[in-house]
Amino acid sequence: MELTLKDTQILKGLGICLMLWHHLFWLMPDYGAVTQAVGILGKVCVSIFLFLSGYGLSVQYRKVPQHALHESLRFLVIRLVKLFFAYWPCFFIVVVAGSLAGHTPATAYPSHLNTYKCLLLDFFGMTSYNSYLPEWWYMRMIVQLYLFFPLLYLLLRRRSVAILSLCAATLLLFLPPVGIVAVDEGGIATFFLGMVCSTLPSRPMKASVVFPLSLMAGGLFAWALLQKDFPIPPALPFMAIAFAIVAVYLCVRNIYHFPVLQYLGTLSGTMYFTHSLFIVLIPSILYFPRFSPFVFLLFLLISVCTAFLISQVTRLTRWDRLRDCLVSRLSQI
Repeated sequence: MELTLKDTQILKGLGICLMLWHHLFWLMPDYGAVTQAVGILGKVCVSIFLFLSGYGLSVQYRKVPQHALHESLRFLVIRLVKLFFAYWPCFFIVVVAGSLAGHTPATAYPSHLNTYKCLLLDFFGMTSYNSYLPEWWYMRMIVQLYLFFPLLYLLLRRRSVAILSLCAATLLLFLPPVGIVAVDEGGIATFFLGMVCSTLPSRPMKASVVFPLSLMAGGLFAWALLQKDFPIPPALPFMAIAFAIVAVYLCVRNIYHFPVLQYLGTLSGTMYFTHSLFIVLIPSILYFPRFSPFVFLLFLLISVCTAFLISQVTRLTRWDRLRDCLVSRLSQI
């Protein structure tokens, strides 16, 4: 399986659209059962991002000479630097703007927790479920997965070991919570699935077979997710649906080039870290239209404009240049 940078951007663009729809409608039955059902299924966006992260990290790590300890540590540090340099501008702008609009840290964090401690932990992406914005819990999971990555990569050396390890990671979904977000939320299984797929040979896919099978499999797992009291952890069908989406995309990528999704994919990280602030601050404006596609388009427009403005701020403040300079210095160590 081969995903190019363009493919990754397009899938990220799709993922962020699903996330916006999910956060708008999964708790909004007033917009209709179908709209809410799609909103519930929209949480597959997290699995898409995890799959792409595992895939991309593995492809980049193969370029590290001999995977020596020193080289591996440097690779990991550089990846974490890039992650936090993308997160921190969003963190500062969201907290300042949100506080000025009345969503202060004192009101955002649970009253029984120390506000300053939570804010500091949020700065390092470690607050998880009690974050200033709910979606920032993802930072803790992806940092944990980055730290697990060198060990997980060792399991890819033999195909049989990789498959058995993927099965073991999937079985973890059925165990009681262990206090590690990456395990409890099923992130490690989907992340490792992306890693395993990065090792698969790049052979032409039989679209006439893969396309209908992927659609049927994705539909089956989507149906399972919408059933009440279905006896499987939600992370498992979400992982399967994400894989089916990637497979369907690979079948159609030569037919249409998805320029809008590709552009959204370039802004997806900033949109992820900022979009839910508007649900907190201006819900009456967002939900003013009574037609769900109009609500989505309004939310998408606001999120894209915000992400674009933040990208301009980082450019004008030379934040990106500081990141590149730091990465360059680390690469020489």
